[in-house]
Amino acid sequence: MKTFKKQDLAQWLVNENNDCGKDTYFSEDRRTAMSTDESFKKFMKMTKDELISTIYNFSEEGQKFLEDEEVIFDVFFDDNDNSNNKGFKYSFQECQSYINSNNGTNESYFKDYKGGTVSIVNIQTGERVFETEIK
Repeated sequence: MKTFKKQDLAQWLVNENNDCGKDTYFSEDRRTAMSTDESFKKFMKMTKDELISTIYNFSEEGQKFLEDEEVIFDVFFDDNDNSNNKGFKYSFQECQSYINSNNGTNESYFKDYKGGTVSIVNIQTGERVFETEIK
């Protein structure tokens, strides 16, 4: 299974931003646009999973890039006392669709963890890339 290098994720964001002609990465004071090198350095301060989430939300091209790289995720349920996971090996989009379709229902662990959280976890790194309250 392929894994990402953090610098490759950061570089993808810089390249995609430049290719789209977008001027969205600003200095900390938000007054001036950052150079490509400055943008890269800023992205490198993010965790790998923050970069994955950003790429996924960036565009359809970002989603395709991630799916092509075979990043796999699982869905976890947590409350103050317990934790369970589905054991999925899904794309981010498939996990998000599962949550959106079932949150607020009595499907599987949603019933048992009402008031707790459901999250999407990168199986390779163990980091949570998305989390929401269970309705």
